Amino acid sequence: MEGFNYLIIGNSAAGVSAVEAIRGRDVRGSIGIVSAEDYPIYSRCLLAYYLSGEIEEERLLFRPPDFYQQMRAKPILGHKAVQVVPSENRVLLDDGRWLGYDKLLLATGASPKRLPIKGGRNEGLLMLRTVEDVKRIISLSRASREAVVIGGGLIGLKAAYGLSQRGLKVHVIELLDWLLPGIIDPGASRILEQRFREHGIEVRTGISVEEIRGRKGWVEGVRLSDGSIVPCQLVILAAGVSPNVEAVQDSGIELGRGIITDELMRTNVENIFAAGDVAETIDRLRGERVINALWPNAISQGRVAGQNMAGGKTRYNGSLSMNSTSFYDLDIISFGVVNPTDEGYESIVESRPPNYRKLVLKEGRIVGLIALGKVSHAGVMLSLSLRGDELSQLRGGVMSGGLLRNEKLLVIQGRRRGFNL
Repeated sequence: MEGFNYLIIGNSAAGVSAVEAIRGRDVRGSIGIVSAEDYPIYSRCLLAYYLSGEIEEERLLFRPPDFYQQMRAKPILGHKAVQVVPSENRVLLDDGRWLGYDKLLLATGASPKRLPIKGGRNEGLLMLRTVEDVKRIISLSRASREAVVIGGGLIGLKAAYGLSQRGLKVHVIELLDWLLPGIIDPGASRILEQRFREHGIEVRTGISVEEIRGRKGWVEGVRLSDGSIVPCQLVILAAGVSPNVEAVQDSGIELGRGIITDELMRTNVENIFAAGDVAETIDRLRGERVINALWPNAISQGRVAGQNMAGGKTRYNGSLSMNSTSFYDLDIISFGVVNPTDEGYESIVESRPPNYRKLVLKEGRIVGLIALGKVSHAGVMLSLSLRGDELSQLRGGVMSGGLLRNEKLLVIQGRRRGFNL
């Protein structure tokens, strides 16, 4: 059985960041990196731009091809970790090999959810998660006229945009009543929906796909919950992701929705750490344990985990739910609580399409923001939020003078307090 001082399961943002952090403290310890994908280190964030044709495949890489040599690490690519045995400090791979470790990092990421839809075995039903997924989508798009994207979240909308750029007629189907749930609210969604429709993408919300219809094993359309049929030759399933925890089921490692970690990014097993889209951490604004599956969080979590695996005591301050994107020149930024359900929250909204602004307050403090169109000063709002500054004295001014105008007051206030704006 081959063994390593440090074994990393995962070859994306968290895993790569951890390897670099380990080498920053330990130049001699052996490192093994396991990845189910047999592909160099690339950014999943750029896959949508590869799909749309805005970048070439080589632009996906975010570390040089000789990264493993530079880090003196052994890549074990194209193999999946299927079982972790903490009591024996070893991991079983899908080819039957066992790998030993002194310290283990679980950076296994997440996988697209598979919905139990009738007809789901027809060819032409794909997901957007890996390089190979995108290559398959591009290949099938050449022989397709129309596509349906199931899911109006960030991945779904990026897939829709990319397919539209390739000349396909695209239909987005979202079960909830608005797009980007968890990132924006219904008011902001109406503006975004209109922007998509202006560019030829059909959007239907509050409806589900009941069946994927096929002919001779190939997709030819979908049947919706209202009985209507949408013709298509390609279906992208983008209905969210689930953390990859299969390898640690029944291992004794504590699970919630994902792998539960402490402020050192350790699990309940002292020599096993977790980071990235599989790790549960404390959200800095909500104060709750969540999975904030975002690239910047994965980078920082991996760095903290790597430093502590190599003997450090670096504490992770918590994750942040923050998104920044753009569709058809409509910029979108949001963070924190954007769709509050409890009575303890107060929302202040100003809608002047295509601009939309929403501040969410709790006990006089900013805990959430949505900004569409005009996104300036979002950094100020985030700084005020993370500091926990009490702003109730501005409430009357904001309500009477308009949110956009009174943000200038917050900018001035932030500069006086020494924010790096």
